[in-house]
Amino acid sequence: MKRSTVSTAAFSLVELTLAIGVAAFALIAVFGLMPVGVQTNRNATSQTAASNIIASVIADMRATLGSTSVQYRIQFGTAKTLFFDGAGACSISAVAAESRINCRARITRAIRRKWNGSCAA
Repeated sequence: MKRSTVSTAAFSLVELTLAIGVAAFALIAVFGLMPVGVQTNRNATSQTAASNIIASVIADMRATLGSTSVQYRIQFGTAKTLFFDGAGACSISAVAAESRINCRARITRAIRRKWNGSCAA
């Protein structure tokens, strides 16, 4: 009779324990960084919204021909606090807007010039 020698390759219990330990350590490190990533994302979103809001307010002030801006009703020479919610909607009251972003605008003087195609120092 012929004996067949079949060798089965397998991992030992020690090797499996070490592999699970290394994987658990890596997962704990990744999950530990999740709150930092979420907070960074929230800050970036808020800064982007604030940047878009101030760009809108400045564009409104630049487009104003009279003494009061059209969209935000800011009068030149006076200070006005505007409150904005997360979607960028404006309100005069902080409670009504459930505001995340406050914008205080004070425009003292408007300078309007026409571009003549040259610059002088």
